[in-house]
Amino acid sequence: MDAARLFHDCWKIYRQYYGINMGEKDWEQFVDEIESVYTKHRKEALAKDLLVAIEAELERMNKREKR
Repeated sequence: MDAARLFHDCWKIYRQYYGINMGEKDWEQFVDEIESVYTKHRKEALAKDLLVAIEAELERMNKREKR
């Protein structure tokens, strides 16, 4: 696995969705993108861990913004 490419792909997703108050369509697109990155990186454990962490952080941010 090329860790640098994985980190770059994860950073691109995080940067794209950071600070956005995401609606249902945004979440659907986000899920499609993280599934694509996960598959691209052969479903490696590190890919899963990073993508789950990004999802959790974006969910926390979204909940804070909706308060």
